[in-house]
Amino acid sequence: MGVLLVKGNSTKEFICDVMYIKFVFKAWDNTTEQAIGKVRTNCNAFIQMMENEGVSIENIHLTDEKIIASKDDKNIIWVNASRKIELRLKFNMKLLNRISDIVRDNGFTADMDVSFSLSNMHEVHTQLIRDAVIDSKNKAEMIAQTMGQKVKGIIELDAKHISSGWDDDLFCDAFAMCNRKSDSVSDRLQAPLTKEHENVEVKWEIE
Repeated sequence: MGVLLVKGNSTKEFICDVMYIKFVFKAWDNTTEQAIGKVRTNCNAFIQMMENEGVSIENIHLTDEKIIASKDDKNIIWVNASRKIELRLKFNMKLLNRISDIVRDNGFTADMDVSFSLSNMHEVHTQLIRDAVIDSKNKAEMIAQTMGQKVKGIIELDAKHISSGWDDDLFCDAFAMCNRKSDSVSDRLQAPLTKEHENVEVKWEIE
């Protein structure tokens, strides 16, 4: 009996189907009360508009809140207040454009950051692990054949990483926003692509 230690790899490209939209609402003032008031007013107005457009409040999450005061020995010079929220939505370019329009048209003082991912990430990486094992086996069989031997089975398998996925129920569609008429050519943009990969290290028994 002999042993072969063979690495296997698998990489595939996928179309993202979900988007995470993060907003940081900000305000500066010379009093804590005023700074917090401005942030809450803007954030509440935005959330209300999202709900009016068909986005469930259950899909809007608070992720951070800060109050930073700068002062000299005697007085507060300024106060910076911020509130960060995140929307988890199924990818729709028309929806994304509409959300940007709301920020623009209402003059909200906010940072907006959008990232994209897969709703079935766990399933994707489980399959990539399987494909990587097959890749390792094919390499092991090729090596064994050159030595006049055969691969008998797996002794040990080390999968470096399996990504966790999100529950599909965490993401929603906002049909009212998506059904609005628009002549913007960017509404027809396709979702970003992502390359996912997995690596395994397998000990094969040969004879």
